[in-house]
Amino acid sequence: MKFKVVGKSLILTNSSHKITEGENSFDTVEIAVPRYHDDCDLSTLSFRFSEVSEDGENSAVQVLRHTKCDEKYIYLKGTITSDFSAIAGKVLFMLTGVNGENVVAKFQSNPFTVSDDISLMSLPNETTAEQLFNQTQLEVQKAIDAAERAEIASQTPAPAEIYPATKEKLGGVKVDENTITASSDGTISAKEVQNLAVQIAHPNNFLIYDNAGKPSVMVAIPKFYLDEVIDGASHTVHPAFIINGIEHNVIYISKYQNVVEYDKAYSLPMKDPATNVNFDQAWNYCKSKGAGWHLMTNAEWAAIALWCKKNGTMPKGNNNYGKDTYEMNLPQKAAATLLDNGKTVRTATGSGEISWYHDNTYAGIADLNGNVWEWNSGVRLNNGEIQILANNDAADMNISVSNTNAPWKAIMSDGSLVVPGTTGTLKYALKNNKCTVSTSLTNQLTSAYGNTFKTLAVDSGVEIPEIMKALALYPADSNGYEEDYFYVVNSGERFPIHGGNWNNGANAGVFDVALNNAPLNSNNQIGFRCAYFNPNQT
Repeated sequence: MKFKVVGKSLILTNSSHKITEGENSFDTVEIAVPRYHDDCDLSTLSFRFSEVSEDGENSAVQVLRHTKCDEKYIYLKGTITSDFSAIAGKVLFMLTGVNGENVVAKFQSNPFTVSDDISLMSLPNETTAEQLFNQTQLEVQKAIDAAERAEIASQTPAPAEIYPATKEKLGGVKVDENTITASSDGTISAKEVQNLAVQIAHPNNFLIYDNAGKPSVMVAIPKFYLDEVIDGASHTVHPAFIINGIEHNVIYISKYQNVVEYDKAYSLPMKDPATNVNFDQAWNYCKSKGAGWHLMTNAEWAAIALWCKKNGTMPKGNNNYGKDTYEMNLPQKAAATLLDNGKTVRTATGSGEISWYHDNTYAGIADLNGNVWEWNSGVRLNNGEIQILANNDAADMNISVSNTNAPWKAIMSDGSLVVPGTTGTLKYALKNNKCTVSTSLTNQLTSAYGNTFKTLAVDSGVEIPEIMKALALYPADSNGYEEDYFYVVNSGERFPIHGGNWNNGANAGVFDVALNNAPLNSNNQIGFRCAYFNPNQT
């Protein structure tokens, strides 16, 4: 197999003969690596080429040798033994540059399916790689910026610096400048082991502990710009990454729909998600965890939804009694936690297919489509008027969104934020049997109405500002939203729930939103998840 490294991705450029099971045959891998990576000369490193199975239980490692080095590339080559052919199904490949045992550079492919011949003929060919190299300088720079932000978010620790045990001292491991050292009996704490294990499995997943010392599994979402997810948008940071005027390199989203233990919210796998919680309860379950913790905001949800659409990973989920309506022919994998007349209703958090994760890998956020609706903060309807807290200020739990003194702002057609009730602010109205963005209301209804998100309408003469698209309050274009639905009640105070539930079928999804619930509403179809940001970032 021949690969070329483009940015931080492995691209297949050629493939050699297959490994035949039972024969003593070999496969050769040739990889051209950029000589410099993050201002480090990689020619001074040794390299390991690894194949890892989807579940992480099987892996094979090959040490590569340098064949030549020029000003731009290092050329590596190695003979792949039959250990590689034993790993079939979904796998990913990793190339790590190491100095001793310390990882200096890491390149990782996307997951793909291989059979035992590991020829990988379905991957991009050399022409595709060359096309990527010939992108305009702006696109290249944007890709580099995105990769650097992803690296900051992931802080990949494995295998880090290993300190082997000797007769004179105990062993340990150094990760991100923090040394984990064995105690006098030769063990290390469960908390440290858990953290390390989670990050080895998925470098962008973290165990973050609250003020009670209990962990939640969180997914790091690195900062990105509007034009990276919305064609033609301005090159400005998505508002989800701006909290009280501070720009954050990363936010952390609960990997799983939350459960409640001792009046605190937790993101844990294989649990029955909490339901029958109203908005205020969900808010307080998150706030009680300490600084930085908060109920997931509409800005954060919108950022992830737009990212999924742009990257072609619109997640599926439990929207048809234990299955996705588009995957009804697949055997049920998700574990049922609640049945109704013999049908699966709720499923255990994270127990679904890989397609149920936001990036279509098990490193992603689970169950954003269906299972149970999820409360979000930072947006509300007040008698039909669309009101928001600026940027992602709703992540600051010192702001009580239920308080009449909260800094709610209404939106004008030019995108400016003004005092609620100002003449000409944007509202949701029912016109021609469609939910329509308007500057006036002819009627206010007490029952829900709506249509698919992609068919939201706008009144003649009314402009849709970029902020409405950034917050997924109006479609940025006409494609890619599937059949996700948009519900509204334009009377009273209404807070959003997102994602749909187990029986919403094709209408469930990351752009499915219901702005029809009063904050005190609760039922067994509504849950929530918390998010986190570093409160000490300046």
